[in-house]
Amino acid sequence: MKRPTVALVGRVNVGKSTLLNRLAEKEASIVSPVPGTTRDRTMAECLWRGRMFVLVDTGGVEADMRGEMNQNILDQIRQAITQSDLLLFVLDGGEGVTAIDRQIAKRIHSHGANALVVLNKSDQIKKRGGSRDTLRADVLTLGFGEPLFVSAKSGRESGDLLDAAFAHLPGRGMQPVKTEFSLTILGKPNVGKSTLMNALAGMERVVVSSEPHTTRDPQEHIVTFNGHPITIIDTAGIRRKGRIGRSSGDIVGDIEAVSVKKSERALRTSDIAVLLVDVSKQMTSQDTHLAGMILEAKKGLILVVNKWDLIEEKTPATYHAYEQLIRRRFPFLAWAPILFVSSLTKTRIHDILKTAVHVNENLHRQLSDEECAEFARSMKTPASMPIKSLVHVQTAPHVFQAEFGGREGVPVSVVRRVVNELRRRYDFAGAPIDLRVNQPKRKK
Repeated sequence: MKRPTVALVGRVNVGKSTLLNRLAEKEASIVSPVPGTTRDRTMAECLWRGRMFVLVDTGGVEADMRGEMNQNILDQIRQAITQSDLLLFVLDGGEGVTAIDRQIAKRIHSHGANALVVLNKSDQIKKRGGSRDTLRADVLTLGFGEPLFVSAKSGRESGDLLDAAFAHLPGRGMQPVKTEFSLTILGKPNVGKSTLMNALAGMERVVVSSEPHTTRDPQEHIVTFNGHPITIIDTAGIRRKGRIGRSSGDIVGDIEAVSVKKSERALRTSDIAVLLVDVSKQMTSQDTHLAGMILEAKKGLILVVNKWDLIEEKTPATYHAYEQLIRRRFPFLAWAPILFVSSLTKTRIHDILKTAVHVNENLHRQLSDEECAEFARSMKTPASMPIKSLVHVQTAPHVFQAEFGGREGVPVSVVRRVVNELRRRYDFAGAPIDLRVNQPKRKK
């Protein structure tokens, strides 16, 4: 069953992102004084009176919407208008109704959309010499009925807004949708993360542009693959820290820094990461840095090589050569599966979901005590340091506790050999393994 959706539309800087964060009770959208900060349709679940619906933030409309980026934003707004169950048409109460507001109103009416007018920053009306009665009369001319006065910043009357929105939803909302696992797409700017997100979602879910850093807020979408509900998360491209603007007064740099932090948070809260690399560009130390981030977060991992359509005259030897190149770049990720895809042509993109389901199973694979005991007995190690016992302490991520006999410390090479043998005998592809060793006590 489709979850009811409520989309926020309006001019730039009327407080849509602040309002979404207030209603969802979390920082889902980046808030900034820079016009046009929001570009994609940022989604967040909202729980109200025990029921659930989805809030959708959209980019703001400006007087001049020329250019590729602005046209993509307009496309996202049009999708929100046509696909949502209810629109919250947000106005700046301190500024009143503007010519752009009237243009947006005409567009909403042309689609026959169900809408409520929300006068945000209502605490600024008197301070700017206005009155609620005058503003109300002006808003009524837009043809949407009585406006709702709120202050997203303080939260004033936000409960009344939720009640009003809830009353207009089909089925009055529904229970939260639970997914089996979450899959976060990470990579440098312009490797095709948003194109991949749209291909997996089967729709133009996020803005795609040749301009770097198009995605700012992590974008979530739920898909069902072979009966498995999966949350897919697109993130902002992550550059080297030294290249992220953090100088005093650099607001755009600050936005990028916040975007990167949100990407890192998305990784920490997800189950599996897709590290996306561009086959048409040379891999750099930043790719290695991102791989290290995933390794440190102890998440499931799939290495995905994108833009495979750009490689001409491919043969089996071509795949092998590129796979070896990837393995040399990430020698510490030999356990991660590698996929070659094209987000643009959608070639083998569903292999990502198929592999993700398999990796999720591997993340939760639990070895029994009998299996651990049999492994310890049969594992060949140096005679001076036999495995006395092995315990599978936890899954997702996997932690094993091993006790070795002998008098000497256990070298890293032996630990690596044990982990590799665990992977050979049991299917842990894409799942990190931490083998903790009880070192033999030296006799004094």
